[in-house]
Amino acid sequence: MSIKYLSDFSLLSFNLDTFFILSVGTSLVVIAITFLLSTKFSRWGFEPDKSRKCEDDQYVEKSEGETHLKSEKAASHQRERIADALNTVRAGLTDEQLETEQQIRKQQLEAIFSLLRNNEEKFGPVSKDEIEDQLRLYQ
Repeated sequence: MSIKYLSDFSLLSFNLDTFFILSVGTSLVVIAITFLLSTKFSRWGFEPDKSRKCEDDQYVEKSEGETHLKSEKAASHQRERIADALNTVRAGLTDEQLETEQQIRKQQLEAIFSLLRNNEEKFGPVSKDEIEDQLRLYQ
């Protein structure tokens, strides 16, 4: 029986075009090389870089089926870094520069308040204290 299969294979190989055999062989070699390289360099693919990934960042299913990124810890860490950088910059400022910064903040607050007061029908009644509270959230 094995002789019959061997003769069938020899008949098949005799009738195949050389170009077809080379193209199939080349395809198999390319597939093998791609597989080897993908396993060796998988970190460049779609897998996340574990050295940069925060341990608290992971996808969590919500009850409605939505997926969101749980990143409160990462966000608070980023806020701390920004606050540290801001404190470093402020430490290097002179008293005159700090006073100028405070004046600019007051001018911005006045401009925002006047804009909201002029468009009260669109935004509703807003007090200066509410605006200051909102601005503190973004600092």
